[in-house]
Amino acid sequence: MPTDELSIAALQYLFDTLYGAATLFLFSGVPATRRNVLTMALTASLAYAFVFVAIFTHGLEGLGIVYTLGVHLPFVLTVAIGLKRPLRITLMAFFFSYFTLTPRLLLGGLAMLVAECLEPGMDPAIAQRIGWALTGPLLFLPVHRFLVRPLRGLIDQSGAERGILPALSAFAFLVIKGMSVLETTAGPWMPMLRATLYSTFIILFMTSFVLYAHKLKEENETKARLIVHERQSEGLAMYAESLRGFLEETAKLRHDHRHILAILSIRAAHGDIGGIRRLVGDQLAALDANPAGKTGSSVTDGLMALFGKRAEDRGVAIELRGLGLSELPIPEDDLCLLLSNGLDNAIAAAGSVEGRERRVTISVSRSSETGAVAIEVSNPYSRPPSFDRDGIPTSSRGPEHGYGSRSMQSIVRKHGGVCAFSERNGYFVFRAAFFSRPRASDGGTP
Repeated sequence: MPTDELSIAALQYLFDTLYGAATLFLFSGVPATRRNVLTMALTASLAYAFVFVAIFTHGLEGLGIVYTLGVHLPFVLTVAIGLKRPLRITLMAFFFSYFTLTPRLLLGGLAMLVAECLEPGMDPAIAQRIGWALTGPLLFLPVHRFLVRPLRGLIDQSGAERGILPALSAFAFLVIKGMSVLETTAGPWMPMLRATLYSTFIILFMTSFVLYAHKLKEENETKARLIVHERQSEGLAMYAESLRGFLEETAKLRHDHRHILAILSIRAAHGDIGGIRRLVGDQLAALDANPAGKTGSSVTDGLMALFGKRAEDRGVAIELRGLGLSELPIPEDDLCLLLSNGLDNAIAAAGSVEGRERRVTISVSRSSETGAVAIEVSNPYSRPPSFDRDGIPTSSRGPEHGYGSRSMQSIVRKHGGVCAFSERNGYFVFRAAFFSRPRASDGGTP
């Protein structure tokens, strides 16, 4: 076999290995920490060294099996075991990584046609491998920009929603492998036809996955907003009832004002200073009372009233501190969605605590240095929280329990903020910081 073809093959498999390592890393959702990146880079280096030695010692015969055992298998094991990603997610990420590189057949066929026109004496096998070698570098940026985020989100969906994906991916894998039968068909036009059919199938297949991912994301967001709107309606009804009672109490106080003045006059005539002070104190307390959960927004007030009642039923107090929720630079609907998800978990956790104060604290503050506005929600817990590799709280109730936390993270990022979930001195803490006020197109402030 010509040495030139071995050299081009070695370069092709180098690009393939780098592309596979990078896309598998991205699709599987491994956090890009220094340790994780170095682990994947070391695996890719050792895997390629194995393939490189195999090329120059045994040639290209049977290299597909060598590459599968020396590269594909180590990559999957590294991500699943070394980087601790679930095996199901790892396999789906591997399938997607494999599928995105399959247009190489089309580029290989085009390279052969170009070589035939420009340099009739070039070996067709070398020209084809040059096309294959260029595939990874040409595809990586488009894949990273258009496919990684939606497909990674699809892979991370709950088991029920993701159940059909392995079957579809396995079917696509079998179809792709089955197309290799066309290689044995005679005729100079067949390789190009096969490459065109092959690439078209993969493009359509991956496009369907991207569309499905967008549709699933929209449906989940719609469900979440329907739930929070239902809570808002229930909370507004409770808030309206609270406001009605407050107004009735105010009317009663105004009606009784004449009698109170008369009583004060009588107590003053008898020198009853203590009685006067007690009566004045009672009236000031009544006049200072406000409807529950005043935040600056009737919708948010209603939601806070609803969760205040739920917290009260579980023996939990909700305390608002700092600047007030109206200072947060996010629209009313997103604020309610953020609070709804956060308070649901916080009240449940605080309600299970024994021997400690059951209190959920919501604090809003502004940095004097950066102007960033931060919200912090903290609550005690009975069991220490655990977190996945993305820093999202996990639960024994299953992966769907993390959807609320991921929704909170998504809302914060949507409005240019950063957030984190943590444990601090026996309290579970959610903290988010926003760095700008919303534009008018965002829907206004709460």
